[in-house]
Amino acid sequence: MSLHLFLLATFVNIASGTILPDSTLATPFESLENHSFARPTEAEVKHIELDLKVDFTKKVLA
Repeated sequence: MSLHLFLLATFVNIASGTILPDSTLATPFESLENHSFARPTEAEVKHIELDLKVDFTKKVLA
């Protein structure tokens, strides 16, 4: 009987500490962008094309 009570108490202790409200969890961007007006969750890049000419003698990308 004491084993059952011990297991029940352990389960209740573990279960009570794992549930957090959603408002307390920070998104990754909230913790990184605290000094900016950027809204990275609203930005969406669909396609990027980069066409560069390389001049190795001058070490220039154009």
